[in-house]
Amino acid sequence: MTIDLRPALTVVKSHKQDLNFVTATEKDNYEIALEEYFEALSTRTTEDFRAAVQMAVDGAKTLITIAVATFGVFALVIQYGFSHKLGWISTGALAVAECCLIISMMFGLNVLGMAFKRAEGLENPTLPPWSTKPLGPSLMRQSYLGLASLLAFAVGIGFWNTPAETRNQPAMTKAEFQHLQENVEKQGNILAELRAILPLNQIIQEVSEKQNRIIIRIDSVRKQIENQSDQIENLR
Repeated sequence: MTIDLRPALTVVKSHKQDLNFVTATEKDNYEIALEEYFEALSTRTTEDFRAAVQMAVDGAKTLITIAVATFGVFALVIQYGFSHKLGWISTGALAVAECCLIISMMFGLNVLGMAFKRAEGLENPTLPPWSTKPLGPSLMRQSYLGLASLLAFAVGIGFWNTPAETRNQPAMTKAEFQHLQENVEKQGNILAELRAILPLNQIIQEVSEKQNRIIIRIDSVRKQIENQSDQIENLR
């Protein structure tokens, strides 16, 4: 089945002088361009429109599948954030991302439903069964909501390292800082006193010298035993 646009072209030609152009050449060029455009449209069959609707439906189904998988991933991220006391900015952004995914899936299902009803004649039975015009707005909203979900997720991840307990923690006062500095100095003095009381380098050196003497004594004993063993062998 082809679309015959010749009657519309005949009407345009009959009112050629009424076209809003200045010169006759512009009117002729417009007539030629319109005739070529109508000829291109007339060569499209019902299968061409059906293929266009099929591509729109497949796109909606693909976006729904991606949204379902992404929804599960976002849910795991939110659960991990709750267990680690995530801040309210990240929590709100991730919640917005989940809501956008749910609404986008609803628009995707709306695309599938409208295509089915239009093809079966359950809706607008007097119009051609295959048309992407009623599917366009829902498919566009589905795509934009998917992008909005990714943007909200990026915002949530961007504020991930600012948990609520860190942002709400009061700053250290000057008196508290001085008290902390005094404690550090006291601990440093105690360590210095311990080093003075316990000369670790000297102790380590003495232990090393004793260990060396023991090793030398063991070597001398071993040599004596070997000499005695040789003497016994010679006597045999």
